Amino acid sequence: MNEVRMNERAAVPRLLGVSALVALIISLLLVVFVWPAVHTAPNHLPLALVAPSSAAQQLRQRLETARPGAFDLTDYGTEEQARQAIQRREVYGALLVTPTGPHILTASAASPAVAQLLTQIAGTLATPGSTAAKLVEDVVPATQDDPRQAGLGAAALPLVLSGMLSGLLLTRTFSRGRERVAGALLIAVFSGLAVAGILQGGFGTLGGSYWINGLSLSLGIGATVFLILGLEANLGAAGLGLGAAILMLLGNPFSALASAPQMYPGVWGAVGQLLPPGAIGTLLRSTAFFNGSGWEAPVLVLSVWLLVGLALVASGSARKRGDVRLDRAVSAGM
Repeated sequence: MNEVRMNERAAVPRLLGVSALVALIISLLLVVFVWPAVHTAPNHLPLALVAPSSAAQQLRQRLETARPGAFDLTDYGTEEQARQAIQRREVYGALLVTPTGPHILTASAASPAVAQLLTQIAGTLATPGSTAAKLVEDVVPATQDDPRQAGLGAAALPLVLSGMLSGLLLTRTFSRGRERVAGALLIAVFSGLAVAGILQGGFGTLGGSYWINGLSLSLGIGATVFLILGLEANLGAAGLGLGAAILMLLGNPFSALASAPQMYPGVWGAVGQLLPPGAIGTLLRSTAFFNGSGWEAPVLVLSVWLLVGLALVASGSARKRGDVRLDRAVSAGM
């Protein structure tokens, strides 16, 4: 009886410790996911401005007074130049001052959240007898089936989880590096084409070429899978945890799939674009709606992550082979 009571008393600190750890993890996840949503606001959002010098200065001052630091306005000579800047993904929209009054160009395909924000601004610029709807033109709209791009925003977490799950399954199923690499490549290709088919053919979220969208998703999924494989090959279970932290705690909340990188405070929007989830979203928007404009940066980011993961897999496999040879040599010497 005494031994049982001692074991029960010894279990109390462990129970308290585990409970506190779980509460800490839940709190951390809540902060990481809720904080970006609560603090979403324009932060040096790039917009085009087409207006006479006097009107342009007044509009700049008005916006800066209403929302300090919210917008970065770049002057363009004509409306056509502003439209081209939107289509090249240099800006998210344009503010025009014309002889007939103000006019705003948006691109809901680039970010429905930003398009909605610009529509709200149009309401403040509307003159008596006009409405915000009449002042706004969507230059690059999202699809009719998913005008708010809800499918793209909802896909962020499943894409991250699929990459993590794939890496975990490969590490638990195959021991050799070459088999894991081959498996990762096949998973990336098959999964990318499958997800593109669902988002484009099933939900109508994406436009453009199915094959290009599928290959873009394959590159993104491949980057996440190879990252997990590489970290596990060198750090074991701790590598899986580190990969999950990078993708889940940083990559997913700041991916901007539901908004825009410039809608996050500080540098967090830029940080999100340097991680696979954010790069996947930017690349998909470029291929699906903007004829590929702006593809260079996200492709570079995803390629770097993929190559880093591949290099880590190679180094981990080489080290393991070296350890095996050393063990054999030691055994032979004995």
